[in-house]
Amino acid sequence: GQRKTIYDKRNFLFEYYVKVVELVKPKYFVMENVPNLLTAEKGYFFNEIETLFNAMGYFLQHGVLNAA
Repeated sequence: GQRKTIYDKRNFLFEYYVKVVELVKPKYFVMENVPNLLTAEKGYFFNEIETLFNAMGYFLQHGVLNAA
C-alpha cells in the first residue's frame, strides 16, 4: 500500500538543515528540495519549515525552478 509521507523519517531531514542555519546564522541561505514539498500532506512540511525559519527571524521566498 501507499505509505503516508508524514511517517517517513526521511521527510524530516530538513530539521538538520534548520539546526545548521541556526548555528551558522547566515544572512541568506538557499534550500533545495522537490516541488512536492509545497503540497505533501496538505503543505505540512513547507509550513513547518517556514514556521521554524520565521521563528529565527528569516522570511522565505520560494518557487519551483525547472532546471531541465
